[in-house]
Amino acid sequence: MREKLKVIFNCFLILVFGFLSINLSIAQELTEKPKTLPIAKETKEGTRIVISTSGPAKFNSYWVDTPPRLTVEFQTRNIVSKLDNEVIVNQGVIKKITSRYFGDGQRKSLKSLTFELTQKVPYRIWQEVDTIILDIETPTEASGFPEDGKEIFVNETKDKEAMIKKLEVMDTALTKVVADHPALEPSKVIAELPLKERKNQMGLVFWFVGLISGLGILLFWLLWRRYKLILDKNVAAQEMEKLKSQVAEKNKLLEQEEIILKAIEDASRTKEKEFEQLKTELQEEKQVLGQEQEARKIAEEGLLQKEKEAVEVKGSLESLKEVLVEKGLAKKLTTAEKEGELWISGKSEERREFPRLDLSKDYNRTIILRIESPDKSKSIKSFANNIGSRGLCFETRRDFEEKETINLRLFFFGDKVPILKIKAEIIWKKTDSPVNHYGVSFVLLEDKNKTELSRYIESKIARG
Repeated sequence: MREKLKVIFNCFLILVFGFLSINLSIAQELTEKPKTLPIAKETKEGTRIVISTSGPAKFNSYWVDTPPRLTVEFQTRNIVSKLDNEVIVNQGVIKKITSRYFGDGQRKSLKSLTFELTQKVPYRIWQEVDTIILDIETPTEASGFPEDGKEIFVNETKDKEAMIKKLEVMDTALTKVVADHPALEPSKVIAELPLKERKNQMGLVFWFVGLISGLGILLFWLLWRRYKLILDKNVAAQEMEKLKSQVAEKNKLLEQEEIILKAIEDASRTKEKEFEQLKTELQEEKQVLGQEQEARKIAEEGLLQKEKEAVEVKGSLESLKEVLVEKGLAKKLTTAEKEGELWISGKSEERREFPRLDLSKDYNRTIILRIESPDKSKSIKSFANNIGSRGLCFETRRDFEEKETINLRLFFFGDKVPILKIKAEIIWKKTDSPVNHYGVSFVLLEDKNKTELSRYIESKIARG
């Protein structure tokens, strides 16, 4: 802490001595050479204005009409003046002088000087070292004025007496101006006090001002330092609050992540259990499937064996059928549905709703057919192979189409059954070249004829 105070005190002393040295140098410059105030004096050719500068200065001059005014405009800020903004002269050719400045305060930089004249007169303006010299000549009859020139020269042939009179008048006017405005003659103001005493007083004043300034700077620095500390403290507090909020948010996020991870772990454990269970079930199903495949293989082998046995039994059955047919103990059925099956009289049940009677051509069970067709010009004769109450079968070399309608006449050979006329339709056709086998269904059969036909079929089946 002491080291910090020592550093602060040293900085304060450096600032104070720096300020005093700067102020003393400024005071010395102001007391030694009043470079910034214009000085006017009469010459033989007119009025000369001498303006002191602190180094080279840039300027330009120009005329302004109505009323005639000569303006000197400065482009650098190294000319300091205490002239009023407007000074009334009303002597000779000069009516008044107007000043303009760059800023405000005691040390104002001169921006322009405007000389309002009674008429345009020749003038010259130039710079020598640290001074700007302006000569305004007295009006003469032989003088000429270029409209836009910055320097105006008079003819050398002048009336000396008139010039002297003009100079006297100008001298009187300038004397009055200087008396009314002491700022135009700064040398008198400065010379009122001895140079050494004036320097001491100015040094004390600037030392006091520097001390006050140093104390003000130190106080300002302390206040600024305190404000900076408070500001840093507030900023640190805000940052701390911000960090706390961020930490709280991160803690919340971590808690949420922990919850999610826990849920994932629980789900993973559950899935592992389900996987183990499914694996066990799959192994059991695989084992069962293997057993089923083994049983199926055994069943297939048994089935093949049964098929072989069935083929053998079927062959034996066919042989038995042939033996039974040869011995006349059974008959083969010739219907399309029961073709190849045996019918044993008195033992085989008639499974049809309407039983069929197998016919022969030995005139014992014989029915002769006379077939007429609208598409055939002549009738056809044939034997019926079997007959039922709903239809019959026959065979012939002639060709008929399925669903063709035909007219039948039935002759029952050796029986007292009258001739029956029946309208029928061919429902199936089987070709065994050169003979065609047909199955017909009765379409139109009178009830009386139907009764006769049923009686005939039943009697023949009963006789065997």
